[in-house]
Amino acid sequence: MKKRISLVISLFALLSASFLPANAHILNQKSDEAAIRELLLIHKKFIEVTSKGDSDGMGLLVADDYSVIGVDGQKADKAKALEAVKKNGGVVVVVMEETDLSARLIDGAGIVTGLISWKAGPPESEVKGKVRFIEVWRKDSRIWKLVVSQATNLVTG
Repeated sequence: MKKRISLVISLFALLSASFLPANAHILNQKSDEAAIRELLLIHKKFIEVTSKGDSDGMGLLVADDYSVIGVDGQKADKAKALEAVKKNGGVVVVVMEETDLSARLIDGAGIVTGLISWKAGPPESEVKGKVRFIEVWRKDSRIWKLVVSQATNLVTG
């Protein structure tokens, strides 16, 4: 169960790659503040739907070419990721706290990084952990889509 929960938690922490052929530069103009706010809202929605096991909701937020590298180092495509979230729909996530959240735009790609502390399951068999994540989002037809994600378990002592 812990491995399945870890896979789903790793889906929360996603990295998306944009393959735009341009020189990378970070945009810090006021006009980009609205795009960053929009990106953080869609990230929050992604965390919300995946933590509830809502694979249909997740499917609307990830690109067709989406891939994830989970905390176990395994790579999954969109279909496998959606299946994992759907299977985990019955697990109760008790606590999901994000810290160290950061977002920026690089050549039109949205990059979100952060740390998630989580607890899941009933009290008698509760599992918990911390995951550092990165997500890279691409805007397709005015809609942010998650393309690639990666998560790393943090060892807590």
